[in-house]
Amino acid sequence: MKLLKFFKFWHWPKKIWIPLLLIIIGALYFVFAPKQASEPVLTIKMQKGDVKELISSSGTLEGTDSADLRFKISGKLNYIGVKSGDFVNKGKLIASLDTQDLQINLQQARNSFEAKDSTAKRVEDDLHDQVSDEDYTEREERVNAQKARDSAYDDIKAAQRAFQDANIYAPLSGIVTKADPNAGQVVGPTDIIAQIVDNSQYVFEAEIDESDIGLVKSGQKASVTLNSYPDQTFEATVSDINPAIETTDSGATVVIVKLVLGKPEINFVSGLNGQADIITNEVSGVNTIPVEALMDADEVYIKKGDTYEKVKIETGLQSDTVVEVKSGLSPEDEVVTNPEDVKLPESNSFKFPGQS
Repeated sequence: MKLLKFFKFWHWPKKIWIPLLLIIIGALYFVFAPKQASEPVLTIKMQKGDVKELISSSGTLEGTDSADLRFKISGKLNYIGVKSGDFVNKGKLIASLDTQDLQINLQQARNSFEAKDSTAKRVEDDLHDQVSDEDYTEREERVNAQKARDSAYDDIKAAQRAFQDANIYAPLSGIVTKADPNAGQVVGPTDIIAQIVDNSQYVFEAEIDESDIGLVKSGQKASVTLNSYPDQTFEATVSDINPAIETTDSGATVVIVKLVLGKPEINFVSGLNGQADIITNEVSGVNTIPVEALMDADEVYIKKGDTYEKVKIETGLQSDTVVEVKSGLSPEDEVVTNPEDVKLPESNSFKFPGQS
């Protein structure tokens, strides 16, 4: 009766039969649940191909040169002769300030000079016969009068130069990418009146991490893709390496490397974002295997009948997808491309002599 009562588990306390029930359910699931099929082992033979070592970076599309145009003096904008999208030739008048106040300043400078010149001449005439034996007071009077005249003359030159500074001329030929102010606005030396970009050739300014800049050299080939033209790849050449570092918004230290694209048939928009791949080294027509076949940088699995063998190889250049194989494999070897899925047979455990 006690044994029968033992098997009536619903009479057991819950703290005993509930955990026991969970253990039984788990064991049944482990035994009868469908087992996940293992991934098949994939193999490939070496193939002839090209391997390119690349440095990749982001950057922007620019022209070969650019200029932000500002006035050197403050004043009211009287004329602006360009708008965004215009092409201008070097030397074209871009904008000018109202010169009415400048005319007044120039006339006042001339009047002041005439007065100072008259004073200086009078003093010089008074002391004409006494230059050799003038006393300190007379000498001081003459020198001060002459200095005042010289300063007044400099004021005329400054007023005349202000007329030159009241005009902005294009310092280079190119496309106008910015022309914001309107006539009548008061502008100063900090205001950009217009921006011109020389678009005779397109240049991609790549932001290269400082740790990679030692691998970049002028003349290296590159390829550029722009976010606005995702289906096109543009050939480029390294033309210039900026000799100063810059810090990006994310805090990274980079060096600007300019890549010349020529002039592809796209709409030029200064500042378009994109990516660049600079080829730092390349080989052609060599034996290659996929990068994912490598283990510990220089080992691979090859298929041997129904099992697999680990072999060491000598590698060369490596790209993101393939690696050059210099030695260690034959053309007939089937190289495993997913070595993490290889299941090798377990080795026999150690047995004492005489043990069956």
